[in-house]
Amino acid sequence: MSCGLLAVCLAAASAGAHGDVHGQIEALTSQIASQARNPALYLHRGELHRVHGDFDAALKDYAQTSRLDPAMDLDFVAGRALLEAGRPKDARPRLDRYAARHPADFNVFVVRARTLHALGARVEALADYDRAVGLDPSPKPDVLLERARLLVALGRSADALSGLDAAMGRIGHGPALEHEALDLEVTLGRFDAALARIDRLSKGAPRLESWHARRGEVLAAAGRVPQAREAYALALRAIESLPAERRRARALADLESRVRLALDRIAS
Repeated sequence: MSCGLLAVCLAAASAGAHGDVHGQIEALTSQIASQARNPALYLHRGELHRVHGDFDAALKDYAQTSRLDPAMDLDFVAGRALLEAGRPKDARPRLDRYAARHPADFNVFVVRARTLHALGARVEALADYDRAVGLDPSPKPDVLLERARLLVALGRSADALSGLDAAMGRIGHGPALEHEALDLEVTLGRFDAALARIDRLSKGAPRLESWHARRGEVLAAAGRVPQAREAYALALRAIESLPAERRRARALADLESRVRLALDRIAS
């Protein structure tokens, strides 16, 4: 079976993950009953088992796929399933073999980075994250966040921040990445840069109460208490201007509670 067919099968499983996985597994099992020598069906069902969290069944289907088509390279899918099953030690050799054969496939370096991290090999994991981000023309935010947090854990917060900003220059300024960068600026004591980022992100926002609150938090962390108090007060006024039914929403109620608590704290 070709690499192209492998990609098609994996894409089909990924798409199927958004539907009735159990029903799709049953449908594939019915097909396998009449096409027991078709490796693509076992591979597709194995991926659905993995998505469903039945890792033993997934690995069994991958093994059957390999028996039917020994040319199929399943070290990546098996390694990923083993990692997700909580077996990083077993996953690593499968991923090592696949990475050696496919050095341009960024996906394997993401999964191996997670595997190495789970094994406590953080420096090696970082090298794989770096390689994955370098190879992927559009790295996913979760991968960039994992890399940034690993850098922080290694005592390299400034590198984590510069890496996030460089990535956003490539793929755009996603909210999760911007908030992570903002937190890093505060951690590094770069308060003016954090405030400038808030100004940029809040510009044109339809609602400002959360941004006023975030500004208050940054100013409080910087020891600028009068300005922090003013920002928190603006957040409260913005919240109080909203209809009562909207203020009862859980997220907004939590924000209001947090702002009032912060005001009490800096007033004492």
